[in-house]
Amino acid sequence: MYGNHSQNHHQSMPCNPGTTLEPQILHSQTVAPTHPAMSSYSHQAAFYQFFHRNAVSGFRTEFQCLWLDKHMKEERRTCGKLFYTINEIVNHLTLDHVGGPEQLDHTCYWKNCTRDFKPFKAKYKLVNHLRVHTGEKPFQCPFLSCGKLFARSENPKIHKRTHTGEKPFKCDFEGCDRRFANSSDRKKHMHVHMNDKPYFCKQEGCDKSYTHPSSLR
Repeated sequence: MYGNHSQNHHQSMPCNPGTTLEPQILHSQTVAPTHPAMSSYSHQAAFYQFFHRNAVSGFRTEFQCLWLDKHMKEERRTCGKLFYTINEIVNHLTLDHVGGPEQLDHTCYWKNCTRDFKPFKAKYKLVNHLRVHTGEKPFQCPFLSCGKLFARSENPKIHKRTHTGEKPFKCDFEGCDRRFANSSDRKKHMHVHMNDKPYFCKQEGCDKSYTHPSSLR
């Protein structure tokens, strides 16, 4: 599909130990798309866009697995395998590192992960967390003309309200008819009624306070 190229598109490769590479995306290489479907994005193919967006734009991106060897206590080495799609590296992490139901260790061993080897209580939480490292966004907006993708399953439901205009969260203050698309916006709004200003300026000598943290900028 991509013309003459010596490397198999779906083949993983060991990392050259002498090469310094950035986490996840290593480099992009120009590849001329030849399939007619790659000439432009289709509003009916958000799922296709996700897995092939690099091919559509004329670039091939490599992803490196930075999962550390958990059996080594010091100077842990990363897995180092290379992949050409997010789908490939996600499958690799799930099968080769996260493991099946017999695996009881739900710790993220991704290099420089901010959790600092703090384990999750369930496997699905680890799988969801790994999207922070891989960039995977498997959940699609149900409106085909939109095509937006999300990492968490609840986000499309919230996002959908930007299309429908639905505002299910009503202000609880008597006499106020304001409605909101999500509960966090309603919570911010409630400060207007309570005269509550919990966000204080941290500048020395300033005693101003505000209802919303954005006012501190």
